[in-house]
Amino acid sequence: MSDHLNNSSINSDFNLDISDEEDIIINKPSLKISTNKYHSETWKNQIWHLYHLYVTKQHQECMEIIDEILVATNNHSKYPLYLKALILRQNGEIEESLEILRMVERLDPTNIVNIKQIGRSLFLLGKHRAAIEIYDDALKLAGKDWEIYHNRGICYMYLKDYRKAIESFYKALEINNNDSTYTHLGKLLVICGEYEEAIALYEQAITNSHSNRFSNSNKTFFLLDIEES
Repeated sequence: MSDHLNNSSINSDFNLDISDEEDIIINKPSLKISTNKYHSETWKNQIWHLYHLYVTKQHQECMEIIDEILVATNNHSKYPLYLKALILRQNGEIEESLEILRMVERLDPTNIVNIKQIGRSLFLLGKHRAAIEIYDDALKLAGKDWEIYHNRGICYMYLKDYRKAIESFYKALEINNNDSTYTHLGKLLVICGEYEEAIALYEQAITNSHSNRFSNSNKTFFLLDIEES
């Protein structure tokens, strides 16, 4: 395999394929568990209000309520801590956000959603090997998880461990025929000079994709990209 994949090509094309908004929606079952733990209707309404403020991007008001809750609970309320970490990270305060996610981890060590966010923060800080270790730990808890394999593949790419990156992407595709994984893996195969494998992957994507991103009409552009490589 060719090793001419450079940092500039990685930085322009590849990122972790998750968003804070998606993760908070994924975490709604955890939110229900959190509210069910308490008999206070006031508490339950307050937590759901925080959720609403977060997803509607009313972050200043959300943070004010979060800080009040954390003072009252001596920083032992997982969901407000989690939301605070996400808001801080969106504001560029990644280190502080990571510290708070670690606090959530101490309160709930097996929360996969939170563990994924720790991995994301480590990635954003450029700590790719540490992020991989987190994703490996998450796989032990979660079993097969498309998102974890996909994001681990991205981290391996930044470390220029292309074989492990490709392996992680293929594992992700075994779980979910996700367009983003097909796209990332296809680009990596082309960059690494594995053209026949890239074409075979594109054919697979045409068959398995649930969207119109991959089609026979787009195949021409894909082949032109290969010729220009």
